[in-house]
Amino acid sequence: MATAIASDVIVDVLEFVEDNIEFGVVLENAGQPLFRLCERANDRHWVRNLATPRNRSLLWRNLARVAKALGILHTQGIIHGCLMPDVILTHGDQVPDFKLTGFEWSLWFAAPSQAHRRARVLRRGSSEQSAYSFQTDWQSFGQLAARLLGLTMAADGGVEPSNGAIETTISERALFRRLVSPSRGEAQDVGSFVQAIEDIISEIERDSLVRGGAFLLLLPDTSRIGEAVVRATGGEIALDDVPAHIAWAQADLTNGATLLVSTEPSGPLRPPVLVSQMMRYDLRPNRAFGEDPSWEIAFCPSAQLREGKPGPEWRVSEHPITQPIQVHSVPRQAREARARLGPSALDWGAFLTKGNAPDRDSRIEVRHALILIQVVEAVFRALEALPVQQIEAQTTESGCRIAVRAKEGSERDGIARALGLADTADTLRRIFTEEQREGEEGWTIGPTNALGGSRHADQPAVFIGESEVRGVVCYWFGATTEPEAIDLFLRGQQDIGTERAITRRLRNIAALADQPGLADMLADVW
Repeated sequence: MATAIASDVIVDVLEFVEDNIEFGVVLENAGQPLFRLCERANDRHWVRNLATPRNRSLLWRNLARVAKALGILHTQGIIHGCLMPDVILTHGDQVPDFKLTGFEWSLWFAAPSQAHRRARVLRRGSSEQSAYSFQTDWQSFGQLAARLLGLTMAADGGVEPSNGAIETTISERALFRRLVSPSRGEAQDVGSFVQAIEDIISEIERDSLVRGGAFLLLLPDTSRIGEAVVRATGGEIALDDVPAHIAWAQADLTNGATLLVSTEPSGPLRPPVLVSQMMRYDLRPNRAFGEDPSWEIAFCPSAQLREGKPGPEWRVSEHPITQPIQVHSVPRQAREARARLGPSALDWGAFLTKGNAPDRDSRIEVRHALILIQVVEAVFRALEALPVQQIEAQTTESGCRIAVRAKEGSERDGIARALGLADTADTLRRIFTEEQREGEEGWTIGPTNALGGSRHADQPAVFIGESEVRGVVCYWFGATTEPEAIDLFLRGQQDIGTERAITRRLRNIAALADQPGLADMLADVW
């Protein structure tokens, strides 16, 4: 589990449990076994509608996760030995989440002794497996994929549809043959198999965009399409004539439309926008009751006239829609149209899928989390430097006495209010009046609050007491010399070294980074 991305594709073991009879393991909650999902899923679930390009692409993305899990095991010298639907856990959502478990029959080539090489547990209802190899794992992977797609697989890797299953693509058939019956010299490693799966996904998405069919758009009256139509027609179509609104929108989209998809590298995920010569339609995935959000039907929450205005302000990629767009105002009509079209109902999500998106690297996420922790600590430490103003100074035999008060309108107080913290005046009152911190801790007073800045001008200060000076509540401190500046910062002596500690931690995090971008981020943070 220390391997990169292992925690994302392999079910983690939380603890071991046993009694006098049984031994078991406690696993993380990664969903239900895949075979149970296939048995219990209703007819609308994606696992039962793999003829739809988006669902079929989702299955292959999930299978790519299983392939990566096998690759991690093989790198460690482990053969899984029993790759079946009951050892894959999933929540069954519209995002890839397959995780591999079930290592009761695994063989460990790198074990320190013969006794540790494999668990002495037999398959239920069958004899112990006699032959183990990395190739058997990949063969089982191919058979698993074929089974999920409803295919019958021959010994040579050939597949044929069974029970009305979907037709396979050329890249799918090539992968099945490589997995089950590879020829001499063909690569049998996880990298080549994952690349083959990515090629399959690209082919599925490409075919879904060029084949015949229609897109479905749900345009309810709440989208304010009626107001746009009334303005566009000068009142010739009444505001309450919903069928006429839909007919007008249908004619508008028939004249040509372009889907604008955000290409911003960072920031919030921006939904796509469908634009025609006259209109702008904001799109969201349709959320039918009892179903997961789906792009098989696009829902339009807002429709408005363009009136010469450009498209979205953010960077976008343009996708001309050459296939027909069917517009419906009632969800039931849209669902019925989807049922009639069947596989010909085109998926809007094909334009949104990033087939070559990089895998999540948990190491980078941990580093970013560590950076965030240091940033939060740095902000709160900086707020502990309280901005004060010198009101009066008195010379004494041992040095001087300084009267200070909270500085009004400081930048520190603006940040504190935004974070829900007390301002400087309330903080000073709490420390010296309510908590009465006097001699138990030392203080420093100086002209700067910068973390990492020079502290040479700071000097120790001892709290003496509080009193009113010219009608203002002030706090008296004993210092060696009178500060030259009027605007000062008061902080506890225990804060000395905080800057160096945070700097050291950030440097350690940067030393672990293997990409330049993180080092730049650290510099920006500091």
